[in-house]
Amino acid sequence: MIAQFSPHSWVSFHWNFTTSFKNGCVVILVIIMYLVTEINHFYLAYVLWFPYSHIIMLTRLQIMIFWGAVSTREIYDYMIGEASTIGQQFWVFSGSLVLECFIIGKFGKDLFQLSWPPHIVYGWLIGILLLGIWAIWNFQITISTVEPGSKEEERAVKRGEIDPKASIPRVEIIKSKCDSDTDSSVANSSLKHVRKRK
Repeated sequence: MIAQFSPHSWVSFHWNFTTSFKNGCVVILVIIMYLVTEINHFYLAYVLWFPYSHIIMLTRLQIMIFWGAVSTREIYDYMIGEASTIGQQFWVFSGSLVLECFIIGKFGKDLFQLSWPPHIVYGWLIGILLLGIWAIWNFQITISTVEPGSKEEERAVKRGEIDPKASIPRVEIIKSKCDSDTDSSVANSSLKHVRKRK
């Protein structure tokens, strides 16, 4: 009897932060946006001289909670490939965060003119550097080249590493068919001749 009051189905979310670079960036973006949302609550209360328990601040917090849930679902659907574009609620939520940051920046200039303690700056720099090194190590970010028309190119297209529709200029290396030393000397002299003509 109690089961009829429960949800029809449960949706499980698998963010898979460490499986791909895109997933890692999306998770970091969501974390940053939630942290900015929370810290803006305190900055706005300070800048606009509202007490933290004011009805406007509490209403803003409740709106952001529900709006953030919808925005998180939209960015999740984009990340896993269910949606081809990021939903409009996410963009409006991002725009409201940026607007709040502009308000804080305009009316709270005195907050940002103070210098940060060196240990805080070094801590953030070390954290960002370690995150970058970990991302390069974990996601194996490398630059590689493949020869057009080769088996390696076909495998890279199947894995999604290369877009076959991309219009990237390709450089083809023309191999000489010289087998003997005399033929190679002739080829070298023709190359010198070509260079002189240019």
